[in-house]
Amino acid sequence: MRRLVNFIISSGLLSGILILGMIAVDGVGALEPVGDVPPTANPHVLLKTSKGEMLVELFPENAPEMVGFFLEQVKNGNYNRLPVKRYVDGFAIQLANTKKADSAVVADERNNGLRHVKGTVGLVWDYVKNTNGNKLYICLSSIPQLNNKHTVIGQVVEGLEVLSGLRTGDRLEKVSQVKQPSAQKVKAKK
Repeated sequence: MRRLVNFIISSGLLSGILILGMIAVDGVGALEPVGDVPPTANPHVLLKTSKGEMLVELFPENAPEMVGFFLEQVKNGNYNRLPVKRYVDGFAIQLANTKKADSAVVADERNNGLRHVKGTVGLVWDYVKNTNGNKLYICLSSIPQLNNKHTVIGQVVEGLEVLSGLRTGDRLEKVSQVKQPSAQKVKAKK
């Protein structure tokens, strides 16, 4: 459903307005997940931060090499205990490099049909090395100027309120792959 809505938004179809009217939309026009996460075959990861938890659906059909690379980094614990390196209000948060800062995959999956909307999870494209790397970012709003410039690998499907509360210096405590995402409930810290 989310991919369909992203397509409608990116293509500018007028009929998409009718569909968008049936979906919860926040004040800046970015989609908010509604209710429980529907079960999908796509892998999911749980991001446990110093402010709470976020559930992310990954899109291996759109970025197979980068999602595989990301899941390998998750399995090795390379995203655990990383600080939020940069917070830009209304734009994105970026995490510090993983422990393997120079690990990168030569796979150009930037033009994968996915758009940068609120909650998009991506990996930064390194224009100097002409490779994707392990610098993780999450969009705080719709950012069309990033489309096809960096690789979208997933979307926050639960815990957007946690994302909105993250700032520079907060921490990504642990990232783990979730076996049954439809049973997962995320928690915000008080």
